[in-house]
Amino acid sequence: MDMAAAQRMLQGDEFRVWRMDIAEYVQQIATTGDKELLRELNVLAMRSRITRLDKLKGDTLVELSKLTKKAEDAIGRFLPSAYKDFYYRGLYEIGKRAGIGVTVNRLDKEKLEAVTRTPWSGKNYSDRIWHNNAELGRTIEQTMLTAMHRGSSLNDLSRYVAGRMNVGIHNAQRLVQTELNYVQNRAALDSIKDAGMRYYRFIATLDNRTSQICREHDGMVFAVDDADAGYNMPPLHPRCRSTISGSLRGLKDRPKGTRIARDPETGKTTQYVPAGMKYEDWYQTYIGSKEAVQHYRAVKYDKSDTTKFKRGNVAVNVTRVEAYNPIYVSDRVNLKPRQLHEINLLVTEAQKALGIIEELGLPAIYILSTEEMQDGVLASYNGTRNVLSLDAVLGVRERRDAVQSSFGDNSDLLSTLVHEYIHWQDAENYRKKHGGKLDTYYIDRLRAKFKKPVVELILSGYNISGLGSYAVDSLADGKFDEVYTEYRTYETLKNRR
Repeated sequence: MDMAAAQRMLQGDEFRVWRMDIAEYVQQIATTGDKELLRELNVLAMRSRITRLDKLKGDTLVELSKLTKKAEDAIGRFLPSAYKDFYYRGLYEIGKRAGIGVTVNRLDKEKLEAVTRTPWSGKNYSDRIWHNNAELGRTIEQTMLTAMHRGSSLNDLSRYVAGRMNVGIHNAQRLVQTELNYVQNRAALDSIKDAGMRYYRFIATLDNRTSQICREHDGMVFAVDDADAGYNMPPLHPRCRSTISGSLRGLKDRPKGTRIARDPETGKTTQYVPAGMKYEDWYQTYIGSKEAVQHYRAVKYDKSDTTKFKRGNVAVNVTRVEAYNPIYVSDRVNLKPRQLHEINLLVTEAQKALGIIEELGLPAIYILSTEEMQDGVLASYNGTRNVLSLDAVLGVRERRDAVQSSFGDNSDLLSTLVHEYIHWQDAENYRKKHGGKLDTYYIDRLRAKFKKPVVELILSGYNISGLGSYAVDSLADGKFDEVYTEYRTYETLKNRR
């Protein structure tokens, strides 16, 4: 239906059916405790009449609530089962390898539920599912409204919604993988403790995908009583693959035998290295010596996930790259594997500088041609689309260095990306404060908000010109959000310069 039909009030039998659907709302709220659903019902109940658009939105929320409840129930059944398997397997391996007589006690229901209820990073799996669900609901609502106003075709609308739904699927996959890692390592820790061992050793995966923080922890030994998931026990971050093993004497124990590593060329677990070899030693032995002939992952595209839009007066068409989610590349860019690798490194370094670790709502990365970027900018953030656009030149070291040098001042590539990610953080804070949306007053309100701290900096004697010509020009134009972002970028990176 078009927007006018969607906004028409329900009448007669239509309205009576809608009132009957409220009973289903109440049942879903009672079953799931979904606060978002309760808020929606309260808003609708205050209206004397309901539009067809409201009904479509309400029906969508009910279906999302059903799907969320199914996901929560499935994970709730799976994690206790996984914990039991890991726990008993851990006791068996300890007894077999260390020759320790282990008394096996049957795990009771209360202990299993306590493990799966314990959040490893501030929220347990149920809380994160509901959060993902709310984000997905808002995305669908915004997409439908925008598409109706534009008069998009059914095919375009379906493809666009499907692309946005994939974000929800990605978050769900990350959620399950991370929670399973927590349960696996919690079970291992409990089996180590019940076997009478006082220490555990941190074991990272030996391949080139391992995060920097896990590389640094590899081989370190901690007391069982000091175990803290997210700090010294896996998972240290979303999608963490690290594990732990027991140790009788802590640092005095020297691991015996071998450990598995992935072949840098094939990615398969065909290497066996000494058990005492730490990640740094493995990397220098098997990868560092081959960096001169490094092979980069091929650039493969998911043709089913494309987006068309206009950037200024230039039409742009981007396609998602597999294995680098969520990165999209313009059809005007012939991206080489090394270029994609270099851009991914820059993005990761900028996120790390700001302490961003795969947070929910991260912007999609659009790699565009210089013509599509326009005005000579290397990077820009669009809050409405939640997209970080990057010039493909960032993936070519020689060219990007030459382009960046023309900007002068304190500018460098890392500061450029950090600047844009701070814009994203400001947008995320605004969305949280204003119901998940960016309105037409978004930029004006940010400029008004940041005017005070900028003025205070100037009154305190801070030299704005020291931030570079862009900050000075922005101050002259009243763009206090840009000035304050330049200040925060400088403060973030000043110890790296």
